[in-house]
Amino acid sequence: MQNLRHRAGYAHQRLFITFSLLLVVLTLPASSALLVSPGAAASAAECDCSHLEDLQLELRNAIKLQQAFTAKIAELRAMSNRESAAIAFANFAQSVSTTVTRPTGDKGPTSIDYTSVGDGISPDDRGEVKALGGQDLCAKSDGAKLDLRNLDSGAACAGIAQAVHAHEDYHQQQCTRLTYMVYRDKHAADRAAEEAAAYGVQIAFLRAEIARVLQKSKVRFEAVGNSRTKVPANPLYSTITVDTVSKIQANPVAASSETIKFEGQGEHTLNAGVDGNCKITNGVPYTVAAKGGIETDGLDAKLRYTIEGTSPSIGMKCQIGPGTGYGMSVPLTIKPDRDAIADLPLRNGAELIVDQAKSDGAKLLAQGGVTLTGTVTY
Repeated sequence: MQNLRHRAGYAHQRLFITFSLLLVVLTLPASSALLVSPGAAASAAECDCSHLEDLQLELRNAIKLQQAFTAKIAELRAMSNRESAAIAFANFAQSVSTTVTRPTGDKGPTSIDYTSVGDGISPDDRGEVKALGGQDLCAKSDGAKLDLRNLDSGAACAGIAQAVHAHEDYHQQQCTRLTYMVYRDKHAADRAAEEAAAYGVQIAFLRAEIARVLQKSKVRFEAVGNSRTKVPANPLYSTITVDTVSKIQANPVAASSETIKFEGQGEHTLNAGVDGNCKITNGVPYTVAAKGGIETDGLDAKLRYTIEGTSPSIGMKCQIGPGTGYGMSVPLTIKPDRDAIADLPLRNGAELIVDQAKSDGAKLLAQGGVTLTGTVTY
């Protein structure tokens, strides 16, 4: 029997996600020696931030293949001829495994099949296997074990290989649960459903590995922004500019099979200026507390941050002609009344640029003759 499995395996704001891994260097004394058992293959290195893209590629592969096998179940179920269904399943599995991309530098097997001890024993002998040698018919065959050992040494990093082991172990567990003869005779539709479930195990493991990598890293994001608000012609001022910088250091708070969450604290700094017969006299620049978080499925990230604390009053003094000037407050809401939210890919240095002139806020201001320009870069 064969289970084919591919190796998957609000102002101009500039927001970056950055990961910086704390590396630990282990130095052995000059007299130390690394002992490896004869014939043992070296294992792939532990996954770290440098392997994030590899882990994500394997996660995408696993999700794609899970969806493909799930979509095939109904078609196979409709095939009354079990032999024809089995052939169709094998052909489909072989074909779909070629549609995914391997991580750069991956030297492991391109695909791994779950083959068991029972597959290599004559049907006439299977009933007496335990009496003959006590072998477990559902145990992985020597060929399958060799493929997994090659994977252990050739994978981009160890977590990817471990996710594949979890996938293959799921097949073996299902065989053991059903008993070999029942498992061997499963309908092709049930085999496709099992493959989709095995990819579910692999997906959960890969997300957990991504969470582990991020938990060992420093995850932060920054919002650096500016906006320019131009008002209708008047004797006081023509434009008001606002520059902001928000910095959040995020720490892991929760991880599940579907999402990884980070929360953190930081600060928000604002400065403002005015063009015309007015000038800002007090209140800026100022810095207040901010908080934010990141929620990710391992591939994409939703960023959120809120400005906290009390913003100071910003004063402005205007003067027309030789007369005495007078003071007033800046006629703009500086502090947003809700969270700023952005969706970005989960990668180091990811950013998203949004044109504020196309925002809902700009459209609303335009009704009063006010023009808002600038960008929000997340």
